[in-house]
Order: sequence, then C-alpha cells, then structure tokens
Amino acid sequence: MTVDVIEGIVTHLSADAAIIALVGSRVYGGILPSAEAIDIPSKCVVVKLSGGATPGFAGRTLTLDVQRIDVNTYGENDFEANRVCRAVYSALKAIERLTVANMLIHWSNPASGALSLVDRDTDWHYCMRSYQVCASEETIP
Repeated sequence: MTVDVIEGIVTHLSADAAIIALVGSRVYGGILPSAEAIDIPSKCVVVKLSGGATPGFAGRTLTLDVQRIDVNTYGENDFEANRVCRAVYSALKAIERLTVANMLIHWSNPASGALSLVDRDTDWHYCMRSYQVCASEETIP
C-alpha cells in the first residue's frame, strides 16, 4: 500500500516555523475549504496532486512512490502570495530523508518556476509551483 504524499507534505509544512508565521494553521490538502474561501483574502497553502509521468527509476523493483504535486499559496495580493510561495519553496527544497506522518520522504525537488495567478472562484491572488516528491511506499510504524 502506498503512502499519502499529500498528508506528509501538509504535515511537514504545517510544522515549519516560517510558514506558521505567515499562514498560521491554514495549510490544506486537496482544495481550499469552502469555509476558508468565504473569508476575505488571507494567506494559506493548498497542496494537491497534479499527475504526470513516474520516473523510470521508481518502477517495479523499488518501493518508491514519486508524485508530482502543485502547491498553491494564497495571499492578499501578488506580493503576499509570493512571500508564502518562497517560504514553501525553502521548506520543501530542504527535505532530505524526512520522517513525517508515518512515512519517509526521500526528497522534494522543484519541478517548475513560480506562477502568479488569480483564482476565478474567489478572486484571490495566488502563486502556483510544482514539485516532485519521492517517498517510500512503506509506512513507518
């Protein structure tokens, strides 16, 4: 059974001091909760799977799960959204054999540059960046 990479990344980001200072506890997996979207624009982080091809080395014989994820960082304006994006970048780029949420994440590499956008549903400014995350398929007790 494979691990939940999103849970591991959300747990890691939720414990990072620089991210806590910017967004508090507003780090989510999957989608921006509707209760959060009702509020005025505020800083938060949303982590979700984005698909893509699995590298050849993570094939049949190795018990590795390599996932591509998108991280959307919201803010009151482009500058604030990008500020959160930079904090996430530092936290994810620093991962090297991290044990979190009963899993071992081997690494997280940026897979794209940052892109500033405006959410069509909320009219909030956000920054999107993709990462490739490699984790062990086996859970750690």
